Amino acid sequence: MVASLRTTAKRDLTAMLHSLELSSVPVVGIVANRSRRKAHRSYTSYYQPAPTPSPAPAPALTPTPPEPRCPKEAPCQPKPF
Repeated sequence: MVASLRTTAKRDLTAMLHSLELSSVPVVGIVANRSRRKAHRSYTSYYQPAPTPSPAPAPALTPTPPEPRCPKEAPCQPKPF
């Protein structure tokens, strides 16, 4: 929802939010337009890349023992999934 700080009445905004709530419409947020507060001349700080976290160390690999071979007297069975 977008509302003007200079022209949208609080009762109108409250009524709209109530109407949307009754209709089960989720309101994600409200954007307040026309603020008298001065914005920065440059928005480059908004577009700076986020710092990249250092990569986690790789886990130590432990060798796995070889699977036992089938005895000659019994046939090998396939492993169940």
